[in-house]
Amino acid sequence: MTKVFWPSAARYRQPVRRRAAFELTVAGTLVLVLMAVAVDRIWVLRAFAERIAFNNTIGVLRDAVGMTIASAMGKGHMARLATWTGRNPMRLLALPPRNYVGVVESAKSRRIKPGTWYFDRTDRMLVYRPADPAGLKTALRPRRIRWQLQAVFVRKGAREQVAGLRLVPMPRYVWRARGN
Repeated sequence: MTKVFWPSAARYRQPVRRRAAFELTVAGTLVLVLMAVAVDRIWVLRAFAERIAFNNTIGVLRDAVGMTIASAMGKGHMARLATWTGRNPMRLLALPPRNYVGVVESAKSRRIKPGTWYFDRTDRMLVYRPADPAGLKTALRPRRIRWQLQAVFVRKGAREQVAGLRLVPMPRYVWRARGN
């Protein structure tokens, strides 16, 4: 029987393994780079969504304050609006936001998890602790945003009369998107 010469399989296997290993390394690196970009974009979008939800809640609260003023004006009870100063504005809503945890004493407020609203009974302010405080400039530590209901007065001759209510940030803050 005559022998047929077949090249050794080991001779061809070695370059294929190296090329496969190289391709796997390139593919793995590409996947990791794409994942890093995706995670960064997800964090930016998550922070953006948090600010939108926050601004929506503030808008709804301001609308509720406006409806309370209109109701008091229609009934001739403007003087009663002064009793709302320092009270919980979430009580004006039929349904508070999902991330509202209720009334809390100042001493326990540090245990409140980020991304939630609460009313600080001691300071008499509505507080929001951002889940992503990046871009939030405020004097408060830990970084949070506080709001207070205040009566608005106008002077009529020698007397002051209640003209309405307003929701005021205490202290002022700036909350910008990342990179701005």
